This record gives sequence, C-alpha cells and structure tokens, in this order.
Amino acid sequence: MKRDSKRKRPYLLDDPYLAPYAEAVRGRAAHARSRAAELVAGGTSLADWASAHEYFGLHRTKRGWTFR
Repeated sequence: MKRDSKRKRPYLLDDPYLAPYAEAVRGRAAHARSRAAELVAGGTSLADWASAHEYFGLHRTKRGWTFR
C-alpha cells in the first residue's frame, strides 16, 4: 500500500515489522470505524457519547445524591 502524501504522521503500516499483520490491523481499524458510526447514529457526537458517564449514574451534589 502506498503512503498518502497528505499525511503528516507516519502511517502505521509503513512499519515493516507490522507487514505480516497488515490485514489484521486494517480489519481492526475498520471495525473501530464501524462501531464509532453505530454509537453516533442517534445524532450525538462520539465525545458526547463517551462522556455520558458524567451525566448518568449516581452522583453526589450540593443538594444530596442524584441518580439518573
């Protein structure tokens, strides 16, 4: 695979030691992109989805405990 000249960071698969694992790396990256798309399909951003634990759950506040 040719390296994209627009990339500023080194491409992971440019490492010759990873060449035997190229298909596994590509498969895992594709799975991660697919899963991220599933998580944001409801219209929220991935960052909002990842920080939902700050809103939901059991939290102590100035007025006592809040459970959402």
